Amino acid sequence: MDARERERNRRAAKSQGNFNPYIAYPDLVARAWGFQVLPTFAFATATGSIAEGNSGTSTYTTSVTISPAPTAPLTVQLSLVATTSTATNGQDFVFTTPQTLTFTAGQTTQPVTVIVNGDLTPEADETVVLALTNPSAGAAVGGPAQHELLILNDDGAAPTIQFAAAKGSLTEGNDNTTTYTVNVTLTGTAPTAAITVPVTVQAAGTTATTPADYTLTTTSLTFVAGQVNQTQTVTLTVAGDLLPEPNETVLLALGTPTTGGAVLGAIRTHELTILNDDVALPAAPCATLFFSEYIEAKVGNTKAVEIYNPSNATIDLEGITVSLFANGKTTPTATAELTGSIAPGDVYVIANSGVASPIVKAQTDLESNIGFFNGDDALLLMDGTDTLDIIGVIGQQPAGGWQLTGGGSTTDATLVRKATVNRGQKRWTNALTEWTPVGADVYDNIGRHTSNCVTITSTTGAARLGEGLEVFPNPATGRLQVRLPQLQGRQAAGISLYNMLGQQVLSRSQLLSAAEVATLDVQPLAEGLYLLRVTADGVTYTSRVEVRR
Repeated sequence: MDARERERNRRAAKSQGNFNPYIAYPDLVARAWGFQVLPTFAFATATGSIAEGNSGTSTYTTSVTISPAPTAPLTVQLSLVATTSTATNGQDFVFTTPQTLTFTAGQTTQPVTVIVNGDLTPEADETVVLALTNPSAGAAVGGPAQHELLILNDDGAAPTIQFAAAKGSLTEGNDNTTTYTVNVTLTGTAPTAAITVPVTVQAAGTTATTPADYTLTTTSLTFVAGQVNQTQTVTLTVAGDLLPEPNETVLLALGTPTTGGAVLGAIRTHELTILNDDVALPAAPCATLFFSEYIEAKVGNTKAVEIYNPSNATIDLEGITVSLFANGKTTPTATAELTGSIAPGDVYVIANSGVASPIVKAQTDLESNIGFFNGDDALLLMDGTDTLDIIGVIGQQPAGGWQLTGGGSTTDATLVRKATVNRGQKRWTNALTEWTPVGADVYDNIGRHTSNCVTITSTTGAARLGEGLEVFPNPATGRLQVRLPQLQGRQAAGISLYNMLGQQVLSRSQLLSAAEVATLDVQPLAEGLYLLRVTADGVTYTSRVEVRR
């Protein structure tokens, strides 16, 4: 065993209580198996301690042993392990390093001394780690191969620095910035010199991003010398926005204090949770993808789901996924990442790999493992992290499949979404009445869907949220102005505003050019978030709008 392995074993024993004697005492393995045993050097004990004292020096003594007794002179090197020692040689103690210990024939032990310097400085207990290495030929180093001396502070509690609390939270807000503060305290005895403590953000444990979500304005703290019970403040600024998103965290950490004899206390990190206060807008009617047909064959290996585009714009499938949750699992059994696009009023069919029905196969856009579902499994349609539609309940496995209102289920059946449905559902309980069972092994409708949504079959594009559309002021209190700066020529524009229930609350049409502005009166509307949709020259633009009072 080398010194690195012994050090790892020592640390594991200290932190976890998991001590491996065959690493610390490798000579035991040889003895246990009856191998030839070389004279082996080791410390008499692995640890020891001594009180520091207030002045002068104290002598600490431990022993190095060798067994069995040598028949000729043997040597071993004794060194200070500075990397794991917290005490400072020449200041807290005196020890000559390295030094060579020589054992004469028949000699089995030698004393090792460390001179400890006393002082009146309150500080943490400190360690001196000694190690045995480089035995002469014909000898070995056994265990313990290291000895840790603990110099006990006897001058009162050291100045201790820590966060006043381990956790805190702040509501994000919708605009501008909000200031968040957390206190850092110094307790115990007064520091002998001014102390500087670094403040950083730990990447592990932080989900927020800077500067988009926050900015750390305090990167270090200074505590003055000679004063007890001090408090300093760490400050962050949190950026408000209108984006629905998960709560986010910022994990602050205190670094090693400089000078003054200070130590860090137990609360060395502080977790700030930035609370999201923006509610996601529900999908506007006839705007987002949803499941339109479901097939689980009773005879043969044919299973498929159909996805419908109810909008008047082509929808890019980048970021669109369908996940299978089989047998009541809460994590996906399989996930399909869709590619390409779906034209207005068109569908996209996903079937199981090796689908048997030639009718379904002819209409299939993607064969995937997510098609290996049964009637008691759940299917989830998502756009990034937003749920578009669902069949079943994730984490449940109903006997006989998912039951529909009015009869029928998802087992051994073909289901078609009703023509009145204009968007998907985030909960299966809201979709129970939206499906029509049409029998078992019925494939005649796959590849097309009838919907009451009005679609435009000509080539139409869709800009990403907020792109190509200028909306001001936002938030708005009375009048809202809309401009399409990239519009070519003068075009007819359809403008609609939807509330959080997906209801259209405002609609108008007018001619617009890139330089012209459409003005909407939002004064009569209730305060809250809205979805703005503008369609012009074959492109649909969308943006979130906030109405305030």
